[in-house]
Amino acid sequence: MELRTSRFQLLGQHFEMDADPEAMSKNYLTCLVEHYEFLPKAKEILHALNGHFKLVYITNGLADVQRPRLKRSEITHLFESIIIADEIGHQKPNAPYFEHTLNTIQNPAKENILVIGDNLTTDIQGGRDFGLDTCWLNRENKSNKTNTLPTYEIRHLDQLLDILF
Repeated sequence: MELRTSRFQLLGQHFEMDADPEAMSKNYLTCLVEHYEFLPKAKEILHALNGHFKLVYITNGLADVQRPRLKRSEITHLFESIIIADEIGHQKPNAPYFEHTLNTIQNPAKENILVIGDNLTTDIQGGRDFGLDTCWLNRENKSNKTNTLPTYEIRHLDQLLDILF
């Protein structure tokens, strides 16, 4: 059984609930699509970067959640490309994900790419392993207890402007 329903089957078993895991999954995904919020200043930062940089949205999220969310957010037009793991059959941090992404955007020089993300494993280590500069969005000022060292670390998205301009 795939993750979408197996997690709810396990939840039902754990709490001894008689619930339909498929229905729970469907309701959960519907809520994910409908309820989202932008990080502070995210839209303004994207608009400031648009026209100066090629923006690419990369995610391990589910396409049937990410596509409708992006459509509702009215920011899709700011991205040259949107790369969603379950549409391409690869996930970050694996090299084929990054290979596909670079191929999609006509293989720019790696030194001209900055991977920005909040996950040290999938975003930062994945980008670094592929030879890309990375920027860790560490909004909660967490201590990095890993061997993964981002090229940059920021706490707020508007700090990107200082790095990029």
